Amino acid sequence: MAGFSLVTRSENASVPESTVILRYEGPIDHPMADDLQAISQELGESIERVILELDSVGGELNEASKVIDVLADMRARVTLKTLVRQGRRCLSACVLVFMQAETRVAGGASAWMFHGACPPGTNVPSLTLTARFTTLLRDAGVDPQFIRFLVQEGCLDRPGGYWASGYELFHVHKANIITRLLDPWEPLSPSRGVRDPQIQPR
Repeated sequence: MAGFSLVTRSENASVPESTVILRYEGPIDHPMADDLQAISQELGESIERVILELDSVGGELNEASKVIDVLADMRARVTLKTLVRQGRRCLSACVLVFMQAETRVAGGASAWMFHGACPPGTNVPSLTLTARFTTLLRDAGVDPQFIRFLVQEGCLDRPGGYWASGYELFHVHKANIITRLLDPWEPLSPSRGVRDPQIQPR
């Protein structure tokens, strides 16, 4: 189900008392900004850090702009970190949201995609909307050379998308989108099945 979910110390003992993990899964679309605003207003004074964990196929540029405004207000009160885990997506307008933190962490095996901004109902990019998109990317701190690469390769002026892994964005493009890569090894706690006493070895 699309939307936000919150993880605090009451749900996960490893989360510090002063931290909230805010998970968002779904498109960058209405009512994301309104929901985020409501959550932001409910944060207690004891909360010092918010980790915004994203998994999104992207969405509307206007909604992304509204989300950016809410996150700017949130940053004035708490430390904001953004996160995209291994195997998760941050496509199109999601990149603008991800860029709103100083610390931006992602998996090398995360998926990213860039394309020109399109009006509703078409996959043909609009020059005006795309110019706004690239300006927002540049203002957020994306490396100008990477934006220039997307433009020169024709990735933003025709239907389609440019895909890259988190590893490629960080090591190949050096796009300044991800500030730290997650360790590719993800340890798990040992899990052993509970033996059914009715089942006896032969």
